[in-house]
Amino acid sequence: MPKSCRNHPTIGQKKASLSALGVCLLLAACVFASVPASPTATTASGPATPSPKANTATPSATWRPSPTFTATAELPAWQTYPGPSTDPPVPIPPPMEPFDLSDDIQSIVLLGTDRNSPYIGRTDAIVLVLYSAKTNHASFLSLPPDLFVYLPGFTMQRLQIAYAMDGIDLLNTTLEYNFGIRPDHYLLVHLDNFSQLVDDLGGLEVDVPRELPDLCDGIPTGYIQMDGETALCYARYREGQNELDRNSRQQAVLKAAFLKLVQGGNLINLPELHRNYKDSVESDLSLKELMDAIPLALNLGVEGRTANFTLGEEGTTPWQLPGQAQAVVFLPVPDSVQNTLQMVVDFVQSSAPQSSRVTTLEYELTVSPTATNTPTPTRTPTRTRTLIPTQTKTRTITPTRTKTLTRTPTRTRTETTTPTETEVPTETLTPTP
Repeated sequence: MPKSCRNHPTIGQKKASLSALGVCLLLAACVFASVPASPTATTASGPATPSPKANTATPSATWRPSPTFTATAELPAWQTYPGPSTDPPVPIPPPMEPFDLSDDIQSIVLLGTDRNSPYIGRTDAIVLVLYSAKTNHASFLSLPPDLFVYLPGFTMQRLQIAYAMDGIDLLNTTLEYNFGIRPDHYLLVHLDNFSQLVDDLGGLEVDVPRELPDLCDGIPTGYIQMDGETALCYARYREGQNELDRNSRQQAVLKAAFLKLVQGGNLINLPELHRNYKDSVESDLSLKELMDAIPLALNLGVEGRTANFTLGEEGTTPWQLPGQAQAVVFLPVPDSVQNTLQMVVDFVQSSAPQSSRVTTLEYELTVSPTATNTPTPTRTPTRTRTLIPTQTKTRTITPTRTKTLTRTPTRTRTETTTPTETEVPTETLTPTP
């Protein structure tokens, strides 16, 4: 059966854009519109009672019921989610309709903070990943950290501060409200964790589409080998308000890191990586869950099994926050965002053909990628000399009774670099009647 992404009634999804700002203003105005009160029933008197006349009936007064009105309670824009604690600078958009995902589709949000461990800081990298072990497909959706969305129970704010404000629960609720998908798992990496992990993997080969001479001491175009510091610099840099370009670079680094883990049998090092980073990397995934996901990871290592998505220029609208700071954020365009999310879901649900590449990756996994120190062989001459002297003596004495005495001593001596001498005497006495 399909499962709904909404796990409880106080969780939701999406965003509003500048093009829909007029609609949002109208919704906000209607939220607190007063409900007309039902008029109180009044007594309507009949015509004035005429003076009694002979043989004239006196009409009695009658009640005329007034029309009744039923007040209908209207939900606010945020519906069943927690309302804002402060007045937002822009109207709060309604939550996005949740996506019904089949049971085989799982989701995880990958987060990268702007602080070293153990400090939280803002999440400058936010990637929502949907994957399926049934179809062997995965979609990666990069979300701009400066996306201005509703944080349920707080106000309209940047998406990047949700985790810092109230942890993973608020972030998941924010993603569900604004995107219709509540992640099943999460993984957060700090600045120092990321650069160290890249170095532990032996660096990454990243596809750089254009030359960046002024970035990170200069980065040429093509497939470039990057160490941890360079990869971190390349993924974090944003030129002006060009968030789309930074999202693309983050996805390129993420893809290179994933392929480095999957190829060459490096997944065999998962227990060691988990042991080294479990105290600094924050996640709800256990080592067993990671190990169980190895077959899926190998299938995702095949070309064409993963796809990268961004909201694109049509999915966001720059908007300047009120105040002296003149900070610029991005308002989401609801229709465009929903279309992008539908493409993300559709790709995961598409089936993948069998590939011999998986067999190759499985074979590589059987070979340890860990370098071993092999000592240089040395030739040590050994001289061995074995001395096996054998001496046999037989002496017979015949008195009144004949008696035969046989004595056979055996002496063995073996010499190596440390001579060893072993003497084993053997004596046999055989009486003859």
